[in-house]
Amino acid sequence: MTRILLIDSDPGERLIQTSRLGDQGFEVHVAETGARGIVEVRATPYEAILLAAELESGASAAEVCRRIKAVPELRSVPLIVFSRSRSGADAEAMYDAGCQTFLPREQLEHLDRVLSTHLRAKRREDELRETARQLELRCRRLEDEGARSESTAPAKTLPTPAVSARPDGVLLVDGEGRLRNADRGAVDMLGRGLVGKHLAEITPNTGLEAFVRDAHSVAREGFRFEVSARRDRRARILRASVVPAPFGGEAGGVMLRVVLLEDATQRRDKPMTDAARLEQGILNEAAHSLYTPNLLVGTSVARTNLRDRLRELAPSREPVLILGDRGTGKCCAARILHYTGESSGPFYQAHCGALGESTLEQQLFGDGPSAPGAKDPNAGPGMLVAARDGTLVLNEIGRLSLRLQGRLFELLGQGALTSTGRRTPQVSRIIATSSTSLESLVAEGRFLADLAKMLSHHRIVIPTLLQHVEDLPTLIQAFIERYGPSNGVTGIQERALSVLMRYDWPSNIGELEDCIEQACARAQGGEIEVLHLSRSLRALERDLPKRPTNSLEDPDISHTLHPMPSVEHRRPNLGLQHWEITTEDPVSLELYEKKALLRALDECSGDKLEAARLLNVGKSTLYRKLKRFGIA
Repeated sequence: MTRILLIDSDPGERLIQTSRLGDQGFEVHVAETGARGIVEVRATPYEAILLAAELESGASAAEVCRRIKAVPELRSVPLIVFSRSRSGADAEAMYDAGCQTFLPREQLEHLDRVLSTHLRAKRREDELRETARQLELRCRRLEDEGARSESTAPAKTLPTPAVSARPDGVLLVDGEGRLRNADRGAVDMLGRGLVGKHLAEITPNTGLEAFVRDAHSVAREGFRFEVSARRDRRARILRASVVPAPFGGEAGGVMLRVVLLEDATQRRDKPMTDAARLEQGILNEAAHSLYTPNLLVGTSVARTNLRDRLRELAPSREPVLILGDRGTGKCCAARILHYTGESSGPFYQAHCGALGESTLEQQLFGDGPSAPGAKDPNAGPGMLVAARDGTLVLNEIGRLSLRLQGRLFELLGQGALTSTGRRTPQVSRIIATSSTSLESLVAEGRFLADLAKMLSHHRIVIPTLLQHVEDLPTLIQAFIERYGPSNGVTGIQERALSVLMRYDWPSNIGELEDCIEQACARAQGGEIEVLHLSRSLRALERDLPKRPTNSLEDPDISHTLHPMPSVEHRRPNLGLQHWEITTEDPVSLELYEKKALLRALDECSGDKLEAARLLNVGKSTLYRKLKRFGIA
C-alpha cells in the first residue's frame, strides 16, 4: 500500500482527507505541525507528501517545503501543497520553495488524481534509476570478462556512432541541464560532486550541454569531447549518446535525458553489422523526408528568405558558412542543406571547441600532429575523407587553431582537384557554423583571411527570433503539435501565450522549443497554463493586467495586451481614439500589440523612453517593435 504523509494543522481537514484518500487505497499518516512533519519524513520513507498551505503555528508551509526539499533523499519525493483559500496567493512562494504542484481550493477535488499522477511519474523515475544502476553493474561485469580478449589495435575506418549497450558511465540530466544522478563510472570520468551542477559547469566550452539539450524526442549519438586532467580525474576523450525520457520531476513533470558515456581512449569500435546498415538506410530515408526547407515554419520575410536561400545552396558542393546566434538553428540549417541536396554520402559533425588540437586534428585529417606529408599507417581516414560524397559540419569553426585552419585551407584548395585538373569530390562538402563574424576574428588575428574568404563565398545568416517575432505564435503551435500529443496537451491558454509574447528569448528558437517541451511535460494534459512555464516566465505574468482594459468582453483576450499606463498618466477620453480596440476589430495579437504601442506613445506625447517605461519593456525592444509596425 502507498504510504503518504499529510501535514495539516486543521483536525477537520485531516479527517476529511484521510478518509477520502484511504478510500482510494492510500495508507495516510498525519502530522499536526510542520516541525513534526519534517521529523516524520526524515525518519520514515514516504512515497508522497501532502502539505496544507495554511499551517496555524510554528514554521510556515513554505519553510516546511524548503526544509524537506533540502534533504537530498527527499528531492524526488512528490510534494503537493493544497490551499483552502481561493486566491492562490501563496502559489509562487510554494513553487519557489520546491513543491511540485500547488492546488487552490477550487481544485481540491482533483487531489487524488494529481497524487496518482505524481506517484506514477515517481515510479518511472525510480525505474530509470534502477536501470542506470543495472547498466553500471552490467558494464563492469562485461568489462572484466572482455578485458583480456579485447584487442587494443586502433580502428582502420571511421566509426559509425551508435548507442552503446555497455556505457562506461551514465548521467541523468533534467530539462534545465542540471545533473540529477550520476553512476560510479561517470564520477570516475568527470570528477566528484556532479549532482546538482550544470553540464556547462562540468564540461565547459565543449558543446556537450547543447548536444544534450537538443535531444528532444529521439536519441542523439556520437558526440566526442575532451575533459582535461585535474585532481579528481584524468584527461580523457569521451563519446556521449543521449536518450530522452519523459518522467516525473520538478513542477509536476519534466523531460529528463539519459546520457551514456564511453571512454573513447580505451575502446575500439566494432564494424557495423548488416542489420545496423539496413536500419541506418531507413533512418537516412526518413531524414531526407524531414529535413527540408519547409521544416522552418513561419511566414515572416526573414523566415521566407532563409528557406529560399537554403533551396538555392542545397544542390551545390561548395563550402557554406552559416552565421547565427546561439539557438537560432545553425545545425538544423546544415542538415537541411545536406539532406535536400543530391549528396549520397554520410553526414558528420565536428565540434571545434570540444576536443584538444591534436585529438581534433586526428579526427578531421586521420593522422596525428606529424611532419608535413607524413602519415600514421595505423590511423584511419579522417572525417574530411570519410564523409566523401557527404557533408562535414565544422561547428564553431572560429575556435579551430590557426595551424589546423592552415591544413584545412590547404586540403580544400588541393583535395578537390585530380592530377588532370578535373574537379572531383575527393573530400566532403564543408559547412562551417559560427556565432561570431569571421571578419572580426580575422581582424583580431584569430582566423586566416584566405580561409575566411573561401568559406564566406556562400553565406547564410540566420536571424534571431526577435528579428521575426511575428512567427512566434506559429512556432509555439508547431512545438505544441510536436511535444503535446505524448503528454496529452492540446493547446495553450491565452494568458500563457501573452507571457511568451512578452519574453525576449535571448537563446532564440532553441530556448522556445525547450520551454514548450518542458511546459508540455509539466501540463500532462489539457492546455498549457502560466503555472506550467518556468519561474522566470511566471514572473512576467505578474506585470500583465488582471482584468480587461478595453471594450472587449473576453478577459483572456485583453490579457494579451501589454500593461497600460497607470491612472495618473492617462488623459481624458475625448471620443474614440485611433489606438482603441473595438468589437469590430479582428482578434489579432499583432493588432492589439500595435494599438498598445500607439496608446503608450499617445499618453506620453511621443516620448519613446517614457513609453518604454509604461509598457515595461526595454528601449531597444520598443524601437524594434515600432520599426516592425512602421510606427514613426
